[in-house]
Amino acid sequence: RPGWNHADSFDTLVAGRGSADDVLAGAAARARRSIAVGQSVIKVMLCDDHALIRRGIRDTLSDAPDIEVIGEAGDYGELRGLMRSLASGEAGRATGCDVLVLDINLPGRSGLDVMHVLKDEGSAVKVLVVSMYPEDQYAIRALRAGAYGYVNKGSDPQLIVQAVRT
Repeated sequence: RPGWNHADSFDTLVAGRGSADDVLAGAAARARRSIAVGQSVIKVMLCDDHALIRRGIRDTLSDAPDIEVIGEAGDYGELRGLMRSLASGEAGRATGCDVLVLDINLPGRSGLDVMHVLKDEGSAVKVLVVSMYPEDQYAIRALRAGAYGYVNKGSDPQLIVQAVRT
């Protein structure tokens, strides 16, 4: 809305007319609307078996006005179902995904296996691997398997934002 500023959000919060989450959600929505015409939003899917990690990554990425998290999965089966539904545009969802943020250690099937499947299918999605393992152990293997990047889960949260953008 015209004339909106941080003080308005603070006044709303203090006056009890909204929660901190409401204020932050409104600020994120306004930031998304303010993206320059013609600049595209990066659509991201998350795949990690730990819900707490997914939430932290989702919240970090959602603060960026040019990034939209369009889906989350906890394992390979959920990821495949999500990718199928997004590709077909089911349930009114936006089609396509630009970046898949993928944990390397998933139950049942490793992130490296997932990347091989995506590569064999000719998928255009760019994979950013996130892992608790040190870069010297898995980064080279992930890049060889087709990952566009590797971020350690212990890194600064803004590093994942930068990695998704590149």
